[in-house]
Amino acid sequence: AGLLGASVAGAIPVAFSGIFTDDAAVARAIKGAAPLLGLAVASHAVALTCEGLLLAQHDFGFLSASYLTTTVVSAVFLLTSHRPESLNTAWVVLVLFQGMRAVQFTLRSVWIARQDNYAKGKQAAHTQQEHRPGE
Repeated sequence: AGLLGASVAGAIPVAFSGIFTDDAAVARAIKGAAPLLGLAVASHAVALTCEGLLLAQHDFGFLSASYLTTTVVSAVFLLTSHRPESLNTAWVVLVLFQGMRAVQFTLRSVWIARQDNYAKGKQAAHTQQEHRPGE
């Protein structure tokens, strides 16, 4: 679904830039930014999925730290001399924002899954030893 959404989001500005503006220069800028829009939507889908997994596991401490970190890094790009000077660079900041979220949440979800599998494996080994007395 995320790939489909990203494809549609990237295709609409290319195919129908006229629905957003009558200005030819703005339409060209919109078309040029379309691939970045697609990347932002694709990484947003990954971030939302993994964020939902973390919320379901009540990993609120990690999520709070992640939100703070991502917000501060994004603010640096938006409020300092590094701020976007064009439509494309504004979309680059959004891609970076969503990409940071997707990477953080994915890595954390994988980490938790590995920890859970390790704990389950340890428990299974302990249970097997309890059922084999004398070994």
